[in-house]
Amino acid sequence: MKFEYDLDMGDYRNYLEHYYQNSTDFKKTYRNRLGMGIVSLLVLNWFIYQSVPETIVIVIGLVSLLIYILSLKKLFLYFTIEKDLKKVQSQMFTGHYVAEILDEKIKIQNYEHVHNKDEIEWEKISTIGENDWYYFLYHEKRVSILPKTRMPEDAQQFIERQLRTKSQN
Repeated sequence: MKFEYDLDMGDYRNYLEHYYQNSTDFKKTYRNRLGMGIVSLLVLNWFIYQSVPETIVIVIGLVSLLIYILSLKKLFLYFTIEKDLKKVQSQMFTGHYVAEILDEKIKIQNYEHVHNKDEIEWEKISTIGENDWYYFLYHEKRVSILPKTRMPEDAQQFIERQLRTKSQN
């Protein structure tokens, strides 16, 4: 099963979003920042209320706390992804790819960068992640991204079988 696809920085952004939404380190850091922010806002509002004991101070404090809680995860995710996007060199990732799925391995080649050719045996893939648009094949501290929209149906079914096999182990 052979198919071609193109990847750009938008695809890498989608990968980072999937990665961070499933990362235990990201979730731990987010919870720590959420807790520190809540405590900081409560202390700040308490000091303001001590100098201006008005009901409006309590209302403003509660509204600011609610806005902080509701917006922190999206903002934290956005800024973390933006920071990572600045670190990566786009030519390492973007380009026209050809993938061939075989029973024992998958071959992926970026034709814009001839040196970028991977032959990955299925047992060397540690995890297969997925969202609505992509499969993410994690192997040897790297990830290969396969867009579902460009894959033939039989290739998607094969990846799904591999995904079920990996989840059972």
